[in-house]
Amino acid sequence: MLALLSAACGGAAGPWLVGVAHRNLRTPLPLGIAWRVAAAAATALLFAVLTLRLGPAPVLPAYLVLAAAAVVLSIVDLAERRLPDRIVLPTAVAVGGALVLDGFLDGRPGVAVGVLLGAAGMFTLFLALAVASHGQVGMGDVKLALVVGAAAGALGLSTWLLALVFAVLLNGVVALVALLTKRVGLHGAIPFGPSMLAGALLAVALA
Repeated sequence: MLALLSAACGGAAGPWLVGVAHRNLRTPLPLGIAWRVAAAAATALLFAVLTLRLGPAPVLPAYLVLAAAAVVLSIVDLAERRLPDRIVLPTAVAVGGALVLDGFLDGRPGVAVGVLLGAAGMFTLFLALAVASHGQVGMGDVKLALVVGAAAGALGLSTWLLALVFAVLLNGVVALVALLTKRVGLHGAIPFGPSMLAGALLAVALA
């Protein structure tokens, strides 16, 4: 019942999230009914899966915020290949802060340590990738790594590693499909943000 209620809330929030994404585009695009339906379906599915996985746990709202932000950020990244700070940074504070606070209130300081180390580790890794890739990985991806690392790190090292592996694999699949369909050339840029977010949420769901 809780998962169904959560899915309904996610479905209702989907069109609003498209509106948030639209307001964060530098060049407004016509995000019509197809975008709103897709966002509603994606948000409903994410909310349902996370609720089934976590149940009525105090950490659930933090992961629902991450799922909602993932929808907004994915739309913007797909449209303009950028991740706006005014969505990424508040999400990092909200998700990371909520998980750290829950860890201390629940008498599990290890959760807070996992959040901080996970965020720092993922940030450092993506910063190194940004330097080595000469622009293929952008600073928006580096900042997003704070969010992804914190969310996955709260559930342990194995979840953190899964989030990283899934992000790389998903981005590889997207790049391969884009090449085969001639959407991009060999040196074309593929948005990494959606793969990072999907990888983290998938890792949380499987944790």
